[in-house]
Amino acid sequence: ASGIVNTTTAVTIKAAGAASIRNYITGITIMSEAVTTATELVIRDGAAGTVIFRTKIPVAGLPTTQICFPTPLKGSNFA
Repeated sequence: ASGIVNTTTAVTIKAAGAASIRNYITGITIMSEAVTTATELVIRDGAAGTVIFRTKIPVAGLPTTQICFPTPLKGSNFA
């Protein structure tokens, strides 16, 4: 209801695919109101996996921003 809260706890927005299924990310849209400290947005391969994308959200916040990945980010093929 409140969106993703600024925290050090990881928030899963998409579960891993079923066996032999990969998730691909071709783009994301992000925004943020002002925050008390700069925050990182991290996309991982799996809940605690390798970081495949990282960006900073500044204290002033971030207007609606679209990020396209010409080469899609590819999750692992978990079996």
